[in-house]
Amino acid sequence: MTLNPFAGAPRPGESEAEFGLRMLEHERRDAKTTTARGTFYPDMMTKRITLREPLPCDARTYLKKLSAQQKEIVSFLTNKGPATVTAVSQGTGMNANSVAANMSALANVNLIVKLHTIRKNGKNVAAGRRDCWVYGAVSAQKEG
Repeated sequence: MTLNPFAGAPRPGESEAEFGLRMLEHERRDAKTTTARGTFYPDMMTKRITLREPLPCDARTYLKKLSAQQKEIVSFLTNKGPATVTAVSQGTGMNANSVAANMSALANVNLIVKLHTIRKNGKNVAAGRRDCWVYGAVSAQKEG
């Protein structure tokens, strides 16, 4: 096993941000470095292959394949700009519940983003004040 050049205490003149990035790289290298066979994580139940489990910030969640409806939603938001679930369902002709479920799934994998909330119809509804999310394409979030 080779020494990790990213490990160690803060270096002279190193800012806290630089030290944090260096330690993150150290943790990422540990998550890739393999161990001897038959070793376990501290829980003593899980066999370990690397020095540590992958970091939560490196966990990847993704959709394996976009459905036709999801592609249409992303296209609508890209072309028309930010919109609510209701506006997308009216603009695409899809069922509002289906649009809501698909937009939630797309937002979970960062293909679209929740920009802000607006009050539904500008008034209170039976269950109290409800807000609607305004979703946008990822590029719309970066521009604004």
